Amino acid sequence: MSIFLRKEFCRSCFESSLRAHEKTPVKRSCRIGVIAFLLTGSLWFSPWPGRNCCAAPGAGSEPPAVTEDLFFEEIPVVYAASKRIQSAREAPASVSVVTEEDIRRFGYRTVGDALRSLAGFHVSWDRNYDKVGVGGVWIPGDYNTRILILVDGHAVNEQWSGSSGVDRSLGIPIELVHRIEVVRGPASTMYGTDAFLAVVNIVTRQESLLEGTEVTGELGSFDSRGATVTSGYELAGGWQWVGAASVFQSDGDDGLSFTFPDDPARNGVPVDGVDYERAYQAFSSLRYKGFSVFGQYGTRKKGLPTAPYDADFGDDENYTLDRRAFVDVSQSVSPWENLSLRGRMFFDFYRFEDNLKYSGEGTWKDLGEDLWWGGELMVQARLFGGNELVAGFEYSDHDLEDASFYIAEGPNSADYSFHVYSFYLEDAWQVFEKLRAIAGFRYDKNSLYEGQFSPRAGVLVFPRPGTTLKLLYSEAFRSPSIYERFFDDGTDFAANPAIEPERVRSVTFTVEQEVFPGVTASATYVHNRLEDLIVQVYNGGLDRFQYQNALDIETDGVQIGLEGQTVWGLRGFANLSYQDARDGSGKGRLANSPKLLANAGLSVPLWRQKVFFLPPHPFRGQPLHGRSVPKGLGLPEGGPHALGADALEGFVRLFFRV
Repeated sequence: MSIFLRKEFCRSCFESSLRAHEKTPVKRSCRIGVIAFLLTGSLWFSPWPGRNCCAAPGAGSEPPAVTEDLFFEEIPVVYAASKRIQSAREAPASVSVVTEEDIRRFGYRTVGDALRSLAGFHVSWDRNYDKVGVGGVWIPGDYNTRILILVDGHAVNEQWSGSSGVDRSLGIPIELVHRIEVVRGPASTMYGTDAFLAVVNIVTRQESLLEGTEVTGELGSFDSRGATVTSGYELAGGWQWVGAASVFQSDGDDGLSFTFPDDPARNGVPVDGVDYERAYQAFSSLRYKGFSVFGQYGTRKKGLPTAPYDADFGDDENYTLDRRAFVDVSQSVSPWENLSLRGRMFFDFYRFEDNLKYSGEGTWKDLGEDLWWGGELMVQARLFGGNELVAGFEYSDHDLEDASFYIAEGPNSADYSFHVYSFYLEDAWQVFEKLRAIAGFRYDKNSLYEGQFSPRAGVLVFPRPGTTLKLLYSEAFRSPSIYERFFDDGTDFAANPAIEPERVRSVTFTVEQEVFPGVTASATYVHNRLEDLIVQVYNGGLDRFQYQNALDIETDGVQIGLEGQTVWGLRGFANLSYQDARDGSGKGRLANSPKLLANAGLSVPLWRQKVFFLPPHPFRGQPLHGRSVPKGLGLPEGGPHALGADALEGFVRLFFRV
């Protein structure tokens, strides 16, 4: 059970709250981490202020002005589909938006919680990280490397392992989230590597936080406790500042036991005090007209009750530690009415380490680090004939470190570096009033690989008000991570510098229909062909495991969904997904792929749109049939029994979840 308490300060924040409810090596690494934290923290106390709203959402682009019409859930806006603000129905993809109201009313505590509510997504947990499968595709050992995660349009996937968290390792307090944009399907046309199966853009709160401070407290099972402070103010001269900081601690589940048929010493043996979690997060943004600067710092330490790689079972010194930080600075200008220019620079840091105890041998550590910087120039123009053009150039430079060693012997690290330059262009052409054509491409040149060309094309038809038809074709790629290409511990795992980027080709057909105001039904058919996927296989010649381009997958799937809010305040969703993922080598169904997946949720208002009840629902991210994710990986076996409340005219928030 979890209990959340939020306290809001100041009259103006109280009034905006009411309006919101009406809307619906190692030393080098340490220095880098400190510098990144100071850069992020300096934004908290800077007398400067905010950014304009003509570029990325939260970072320079706000959603349309709020009116009472939005109580009936107008079509949401998205940025992630084409790097520009547009309605979800005009986006060249199957798109879902999880709103701030959804997060509040359904009690989501992480981005992974929110993804569990969406059609075609299944989220598993190995008692360390949340791992996301899309369209029936999840490969063992994949830590979200085929999903691109953005924060206000800023990509946070690192290139040491290619991953990004959707749990607390992401480093963004959920209380700061305004909406989560989910773009299904390949999107390398706009973003390059990692935008392989989906793009998830976390848009932070801005306007709704100005002129006030909120304090949120959390208590839960397993001695879980947390607190978050979010604050926003409009400063002199029109500058706007927003900041948030949070802390979370959990002692974890005591008495855990696991099934190890081949290891009697571990099989069924309960362990205590090894499932703990500690997470600290900070975010700040500053904006003024077209200028914006925002940054983040997060760290998470998680105990490893499963003691992987035959580490000492039940030892609380087995853990993983993730640190990440970034700073993003941008300027947008509009020299003419139909032309917008945007330039930005960014600095990112990520560091991973694990700690594994071995009796009689000592403590083993794996370290991985990526320090990168880069920039982007983007042009957005409205041309003659109903054309809307987005084009840009991007550059990034990566310095990486990889090390595996016994602490007593000292680090034995290897350094790597590479750079990437890219050019992209997409045109949306309003051919007729009810017909829209999309065409675009991107070229990426990584200094380690051959150049990659990623096209996208589609047709959108609006036959009548409230109805949208989308037929889309897209391609994407994923470059091998440094870990996949070069990791070699000298004993069990061998490097493979010869591996090449993965490719995917996708065809999607989507029908969206507004059933009545605020409620939308959708149906999507998807066919994917994934080639040269990188998986870990046993190399008999080397007598070690090695990453190789050894898997092809072909998928067909249908996703049916219903979501929205009624005039009476009922808010809910229901999805059913059929997913047929097949091994391209003729070995049949893909493992770890649920064939049928159902998601459902309902929030019932009990009092003045302030107190809500969530009835129990049997299927929430639950595989119903077929090769489901192995038992124990954390797919929920049932929905929550929950009672939520926003009481005392918006000043106090309580949320109970069992």
